[in-house]
Amino acid sequence: MAEEMLRVEWQALQDFTQKIFEGVGMPPKDARIEAEVLVWANLRGVDSHGVQRVAEYVQRAELGYMNTQPNIQIVQESAATMLVEADHAFGPVVTVFTMERVIAKARQAGIGWGLIRNTTHQGAMAYYSQMAARAGMCRRV
Repeated sequence: MAEEMLRVEWQALQDFTQKIFEGVGMPPKDARIEAEVLVWANLRGVDSHGVQRVAEYVQRAELGYMNTQPNIQIVQESAATMLVEADHAFGPVVTVFTMERVIAKARQAGIGWGLIRNTTHQGAMAYYSQMAARAGMCRRV
């Protein structure tokens, strides 16, 4: 007997995933980022970094390994660089935070570089490089 595949509309999956993360204490904005990055991975066939991780992340949050309400801080900064203390934030939350600021630095200084310490699993890394590409940070040489 062949297995039947269940298909779920991506937006419904993202909304559901967001609600799960809000249920463990994440602010809605952070829960939205986490859900978006996970579903983004699934939509590109990178299921190892998609919503299959939700149960693991919830468990890690409940055990205190992943911080649902981190105190993310820029601890060192120059015109083109920054060091971010993640306070064990969910990886996508702090990485989006950092990328938004690194992109702004690149607009001003010509390059932006961010280092993140004390983070957790960041998910599919291509999501963040695509943030830079969508912001016009990539050009052909």
